[in-house]
Amino acid sequence: MGSQAWRRNLARSYGAKTGYAALTHAQRKGLREAQWEARLVELLDETNRSEDDLTGGSKFPEWKLAIAKVLKDELAANSNWLTDRLQMGTAGSLRVYLTRRP
Repeated sequence: MGSQAWRRNLARSYGAKTGYAALTHAQRKGLREAQWEARLVELLDETNRSEDDLTGGSKFPEWKLAIAKVLKDELAANSNWLTDRLQMGTAGSLRVYLTRRP
């Protein structure tokens, strides 16, 4: 469904206003992930972080947990996508860490 930049732009432009029912499952999934990706880019910028900061180091530093929480709360990002994209270990571990956060 287009390049990542195109999907990110589409997600910003239309977001949840698109007619999800008219899209295939793969298209809906792609649009959701593009929304998550677009918001992740914004959050990295807001926290003065970069893509390079996602690699290496601790899997569950406070700043990654904060970003994951925002993505979950605002856009219902799923734990599997978050752990893969933020390089945070397992989805189960992320859910435990997030339930312990205020």
